[in-house]
Amino acid sequence: MGMRQYLQTIRDEFLELLQANERRPEEERLPREEFEIDPDLRKMIEDQTEEKIRVAKLEMQWESEKKSVALRKLNAFFLDNVEVERIVLRPFRERFKVTSFRAA
Repeated sequence: MGMRQYLQTIRDEFLELLQANERRPEEERLPREEFEIDPDLRKMIEDQTEEKIRVAKLEMQWESEKKSVALRKLNAFFLDNVEVERIVLRPFRERFKVTSFRAA
C-alpha cells in the first residue's frame, strides 16, 4: 500500500466516524473539536502557511519592482531622447505609405 492509498484509507475512516457521530442523538454527539488529535499541530501548520504566503508576496513584490526598474531604464535609454516616435507619410493618389523608424 502506497502513501496516497494509506492517507485515503485514513480519510475514509475519519469520514465514517463523522457520519456515525452525526447519526447519534444530539446529547451523545461529540463536538468536531474532539476529533482533532493535536490542536497545536493545526496552529503550527497555519503559522507556517502564513509565513510562506508572506515570503511569496515579498518575492513577488521584489520581482515586480525589478521589472519596473528595468522597463524604466529601457525607456530612458531608447525613448526619452526621441522627439517623435513614429511618422507615417501617405500620398493622396497611391495606396502605399512610408513609415519612419526610431534612430537615436
